[in-house]
Amino acid sequence: LHQAYADRFFPGTSVLQTRLRYIFFLPWLYLDLMQSFRGGDFERELTQKEVELTGRLKHNKDAGVIGIRSYPNPTSQPASLAYWTALGTWGLLRKLPDGDFPSRSKVHRILSSRRITTRWLDDDREPLDDRWRVFVGIPDPPKVWGKQGAKLNFRLGREEKEFLIKHLVA
Repeated sequence: LHQAYADRFFPGTSVLQTRLRYIFFLPWLYLDLMQSFRGGDFERELTQKEVELTGRLKHNKDAGVIGIRSYPNPTSQPASLAYWTALGTWGLLRKLPDGDFPSRSKVHRILSSRRITTRWLDDDREPLDDRWRVFVGIPDPPKVWGKQGAKLNFRLGREEKEFLIKHLVA
């Protein structure tokens, strides 16, 4: 009963979610990995990226930074796990041909098994091969995103706000 009410009034949310901007941090992390991953353990590389993200957010103190208490070690409940349902429910994940959203583990298996030729992204940071398009066209990350170790914050940019309004209202 509790879950039915929660899904009805607060779709895609959970108590593990701390800050709205993670809904963009995660696709940006995945897109970075899709561009740089050359094989091996995708899950381990994602975990490392999430730890790096925690480091870039730690100046925000304990204000919703996932993994801050275990930093620099990985957390048992990473952001990609806490927000995966929201990514699908809120329309940031592309649906599979059967109409369902891909599970996190399925996406990790697919991305782990990709050949190098499918890792190329177009100008919109989307995979050139449609089979590997995991996310809808999300706003570009802030300029500091690509700067190793640069501090990040939880303030949504104008494009991010407009994107969320459009997707949440729909």
